Amino acid sequence: MALSSSRSLDASPEAAFAALISQENAQAVADRVGGGLESHEVTTQGESTTTVTVFTLPSDRLPEIVAKLMSNGVAVTLEETWGPAAADGARTSTISASVKGAPVKVSGSETLSADGTGSVLALEGEVSSSIPFLGGKISKAAEPFLDRLLAVRCQAIEAA
Repeated sequence: MALSSSRSLDASPEAAFAALISQENAQAVADRVGGGLESHEVTTQGESTTTVTVFTLPSDRLPEIVAKLMSNGVAVTLEETWGPAAADGARTSTISASVKGAPVKVSGSETLSADGTGSVLALEGEVSSSIPFLGGKISKAAEPFLDRLLAVRCQAIEAA
């Protein structure tokens, strides 16, 4: 299922990027969604920056169809690889997310771009699940969940 979402930020692309890759932002996101932050790693190689974050979410915070299948909650691994900054601070990343123990995957790209004195964070991607008969329903249920996650990430940046 295709996913497209964007949010405006009252922060420059440089400030938004610094917040997006920070441990503090990862913890704030976990707190805001009622989950836990298992780990957050940032590595830089050349002009690329990669973050790998593992969140835990209780089943009552999941889409209903997923909660039924994962009654003990889930561990979600989010990996982002950001490219170098453009002259105006804009960046793009590849993004992937997987759910431990479930055949659900998210893949796509993010764009952090300048917008006046602020910026815009946009996500384009695909949600897929290979569970027979339920895969389409799970993917469809995940789409609004991922939109809310993007909103929470942006709220955490602006609250910092």
